[in-house]
Amino acid sequence: MKSKLLLAAMAISAWAFSQDSTFQIKDYKYRTPGFRALSLNLNFSGNYHSVNDDNTHRERNNATHLGPIGAMYYQIVSTDRKFQENTIGFSGSYSSIGEKNSQYKSDRNGFSNDASWSILTKHFRKNQWFFEWGNTLSGNIAFDRSKTPTIDQTGKFLSGKNVLTLGLGKGRVELVQDAQMGMYILQDLADQNLLSRKPTAEEGNAFAQLITDINNRRVFDSRRRRIYELSRIDSFLKNSGLAMQTDIRHFTTVNDNWAFALNPYRRHGAHWFIRAKPGIGIGRTLYSSEKNPQPDYFRSVVTGISVGPEVGYENYQAVNLKWQKNFRAVASYTSDFSKARSKTVTPNGETKSEFDYSDDTYAVSVSYGVGYFPNTRTQIIATLGIGGQFVNDYGTGNNVVQRTWSVGPGLDLVANYFISYRTYLNASIWASYTHNQEQDGLTNPNDNTFESGFYLRLSHFIF
Repeated sequence: MKSKLLLAAMAISAWAFSQDSTFQIKDYKYRTPGFRALSLNLNFSGNYHSVNDDNTHRERNNATHLGPIGAMYYQIVSTDRKFQENTIGFSGSYSSIGEKNSQYKSDRNGFSNDASWSILTKHFRKNQWFFEWGNTLSGNIAFDRSKTPTIDQTGKFLSGKNVLTLGLGKGRVELVQDAQMGMYILQDLADQNLLSRKPTAEEGNAFAQLITDINNRRVFDSRRRRIYELSRIDSFLKNSGLAMQTDIRHFTTVNDNWAFALNPYRRHGAHWFIRAKPGIGIGRTLYSSEKNPQPDYFRSVVTGISVGPEVGYENYQAVNLKWQKNFRAVASYTSDFSKARSKTVTPNGETKSEFDYSDDTYAVSVSYGVGYFPNTRTQIIATLGIGGQFVNDYGTGNNVVQRTWSVGPGLDLVANYFISYRTYLNASIWASYTHNQEQDGLTNPNDNTFESGFYLRLSHFIF
């Protein structure tokens, strides 16, 4: 009888904590002078691609990619007047691609190395209007070897692209993951009757601020870091009067949430924006073969510029501790102009060519996602979206030589799970279906494309 009464009392206490607390994670204002994190990543992914068109053309290909090395550096600055995200990444991967259509079957293996740097900064006024600027610089070096019944060739690829972002908008999106961590720690302590009273809204907010401050301190010795982190949390519980006396149950509960859990990237708020995104890029391709019927060599260099506006609206809602809703809608127009130079060498002679081409792309996409955070060790997000685009291809002149319509839905399921201290597993599966229609004045072919794939990443955070 006593055990039943104790269980009922604990249930009532947990219900009262979750229902009556006036502090919600959506109320938290994440402020940090410069959070930094460095992760090492091991990636494995694959995809399946299928095309069927009205002319009975059938094409299938599948690919697997293994990235045995990768690193990502993050930096976030958040103040009342400024929010900045800075990311530097590097990754190397090995890929295996198989392709089959009505004409031939081919196998392709290659290595790829990617590097990128991205920065986006928003400067806010008091009425939440903001001006933003940013830049994304990316580069790739790749090598591959392709085999078909008649061709055995090697390829080398080098590409680089830089896109500048200038825009303005209104609204603010806050990071609230530290408030989620704080609420889960207090929730679990309350579930075990280890709190002397219910935390006030001010105490809940102060605890989240404490977690943000702890995460911003750099202590590289993992043993000293753990001692420092848990000691500050224990001191807060005592000094606030939430725990008059702490014991091993307090320690194991806090440690289970803090050290044996992840702190996912979670957002709340809404904003709209309009951006100009001019860009410039260059690509270099080299193919050579010694086993064709006759040896050959092909080289091309493509340079291009692009410009166009982008208008969007984003709304992230931290509904409560466990549920999240996300909505995003973006429309854009991009005008691309490219210049290509190529050289082909065969035993029959040498051929050079040079031509210009351009295209206009109108695109729109809408997506809605639902996130579930059952505890501090698990995160699941499902996103359903639909997108479409219309492309005018001008070829080498001013007249449209081809128009292409594309529209279709897509589904993405992402899960994050805690593995060990500072080591997380990220997994995703996705699928999309696209209907394409081309118009070139002579033919009007349609095709339907189905794509699906998966992605696995094992990440360990150094600090």
